[in-house]
Amino acid sequence: MLFLLGFFLVRRGVPETVDTTARGLLMYLSLLFVPAGVGIVQYLDLIVRYWLPIVAAILGSTVLSMLVTFAVMHGFARVAARRRA
Repeated sequence: MLFLLGFFLVRRGVPETVDTTARGLLMYLSLLFVPAGVGIVQYLDLIVRYWLPIVAAILGSTVLSMLVTFAVMHGFARVAARRRA
């Protein structure tokens, strides 16, 4: 998201197609937070008790998914470079 923000700042504007799509998604964005909010309120005692494993799982899965994405993209780039050569 930061790269996207930087890209739009460099371009000094948002393309019309992106703006239209974003506005459509933003109209219904609040509906996506209702189930998460209900879950947090319902299980607040468990979240307070197990906050450290929850945070560790979130951070670990984020780092792992970034590493897997890097490995896949690196592999595709190597295959594409071999095909060009």
